[in-house]
Amino acid sequence: MAAVCVIKDVKPDRIPDPSTGRKLIDYWGPSKRILGDMNFLQSLKDFDKDHIKTEIMVKIRKDYLPHKDFKPHVVAKASSAAEVMAAVCVIKDVKPDRISDPSTGRKLINYWGPSKRILGDMNFLQSLKDFDKDHIKTEIMVKIRKDYLPHKDFKPHVVAKASSAAEGE
Repeated sequence: MAAVCVIKDVKPDRIPDPSTGRKLIDYWGPSKRILGDMNFLQSLKDFDKDHIKTEIMVKIRKDYLPHKDFKPHVVAKASSAAEVMAAVCVIKDVKPDRISDPSTGRKLINYWGPSKRILGDMNFLQSLKDFDKDHIKTEIMVKIRKDYLPHKDFKPHVVAKASSAAEGE
């Protein structure tokens, strides 16, 4: 829940350490407060994951993503809402692999490797079934039309072939 507090920009409590007297950062109080909020689940659904502040993502990358239990499928055992927030944190942190094109030697951006890692952690097929196709943002559709549709491999039969090959791995 501390990561949920961080990504929602909820400030921690500062409590005194009994042994040293110094102030400690504690997310337990804020976690209880946001979990007690009647609109908590709706606020997660409405959360603007596309505009997370840079300093928040830096803190998530530094403090939470390296933790072995901070994986959506592990977090899902505790809470489905927390699973969504963990998935948002992980997805926002995806950096493409940079590879060289063997024929031209040019550097290419490759999302295939990172995407396979994310898909391995998430219930991707269920999220595709739940996806609301009628409410895709205009900017996303413009980017898809501009960047992907003109590409020669972005054809339904090619995508289906790649998908079935990936499932066979």
